[in-house]
Amino acid sequence: MIARVASQRQTFLAAALLLGALRLGALLLGVLGSLPASAHPYHVTLAEMELNAATGRLEVALRMLPEDLVRALEARERRRPIEAPGEAHGEQSSDPASAERPTRDELLADLVREAFTVTTADGTPAALHWVGSEGSVKAVWLYFELDLGAAPERLREGSALDSITVANRLLLDLEPTQTNSVILRFGDRRTTVTLTPRSPEREIRWPPPPPPSDAPR
Repeated sequence: MIARVASQRQTFLAAALLLGALRLGALLLGVLGSLPASAHPYHVTLAEMELNAATGRLEVALRMLPEDLVRALEARERRRPIEAPGEAHGEQSSDPASAERPTRDELLADLVREAFTVTTADGTPAALHWVGSEGSVKAVWLYFELDLGAAPERLREGSALDSITVANRLLLDLEPTQTNSVILRFGDRRTTVTLTPRSPEREIRWPPPPPPSDAPR
């Protein structure tokens, strides 16, 4: 867990998260080269969800720009409560370097767990299981699974749920024009919802309605 001292907030955040390395893509992406320095005119993410018929989990692949991922991580750290190093263990230390730093996967999993949620019609949240990530200086892909808490055969039949509510709040508090698209695939069925700062979550019928008979596959 990242620990901080209030009087050294900026210094400790930089040390604990290695934000300089984040900007180079080294910590998060494992690639070389700097991230684009200029602002981009569009602000979008795309998440593709598909039911794994064997496990009953929704498999999710979420794509975003590397510089947007850095901004989201920085914003999350600014929102976190300040805790003195060693406070959780009853210790007192002012050395940021002595705090245990989270791994790349821990940082990303925590970010996604807070921002991307799926709940069933009765309000039960789907448990998130982190898988991993990959990317380059052009795009980052975050992979995770969502356990809907129902038997796979009932999910396949469509009898387990009436609907799910999907939310993706990544960057919605940072960009007024942010758009987060979510695609749900269920066999040959497909539903797309668009999430914005004014509409950060949407209900999706389960299973999605079948495509029209003349629709392209």
